[in-house]
Amino acid sequence: MKKYLLVFVMAVLGLGFSGCEVTENGTQMEIVEITVDSRDWRIEYDGDTPYFVCDKSAPEIDNTIFKWGSVMAYVYVRPGQQSEGLTPLPYPLEFLEVYPGGGEHAWTETISWEYRPGYVTFYVQYSDFAISEDFRPGTKYFRLVLNW
Repeated sequence: MKKYLLVFVMAVLGLGFSGCEVTENGTQMEIVEITVDSRDWRIEYDGDTPYFVCDKSAPEIDNTIFKWGSVMAYVYVRPGQQSEGLTPLPYPLEFLEVYPGGGEHAWTETISWEYRPGYVTFYVQYSDFAISEDFRPGTKYFRLVLNW
């Protein structure tokens, strides 16, 4: 009986201290900062719906990241201020303009995005569709977080 107990203890210890070999390198991450200047936004239409769009080169987004990784996008809010922060996209921001003589105008600015290998595209759309060169979005600062 002692012989079986010794064999059992040796087997448990042998299996307990052995393990599978790990051949993966783990998760990789890269942060990419992108600035879209006000002059970079162009007007496009989806049918009758206008919006602003800007394509930016992002060589960090290769085929491996596109097929097997993930990309998250953020926009800086209150950039350069003490209360500067990041918020994930899409980002809807509501506005209300009250006129001195009475009346008001409410609208939402929605910033969204998409990506493909080598590029990222940012969109700005206004809920009231008041889009012209006079209503061009200001300079926006974005952060991409790539994981693979």
